[in-house]
Amino acid sequence: MDNELNNFILSMCHLGDSYYKYNDKFYIIRNTKYNIICGFKKNNNGEPFPHNEIYTKIKNGELMLSPYTRWKLKLERYNNNANFSKLNKYEKVVDLELVGLGKYIKNSNDLSHKVEKYYKEYKIDLPK
Repeated sequence: MDNELNNFILSMCHLGDSYYKYNDKFYIIRNTKYNIICGFKKNNNGEPFPHNEIYTKIKNGELMLSPYTRWKLKLERYNNNANFSKLNKYEKVVDLELVGLGKYIKNSNDLSHKVEKYYKEYKIDLPK
């Protein structure tokens, strides 16, 4: 499967709006879309090849994205050897999962921060 995937690149688009929860309320932060591109091949440094500047910024900690958003993932041809039909045989054995590392601020007794000054509250009805 690795040999087949080396002919493709993965495009992961962070669709811009990020959602956060604070003091039992949800907030939305509007941002631009970011398209992260990386290949399955590895260069001599062990990094995906090819990759774009957004990938490098995230890797270096220069760009922070909330995982609480919508993502659009797309597998694209990288070269003329890319053949989607060759991937069909892996249909039953591959499970796609978006995994990442997130950080959070532990609960505090001081919940008086006025985040509405900076962020828009997002009304959502959650099941109780």
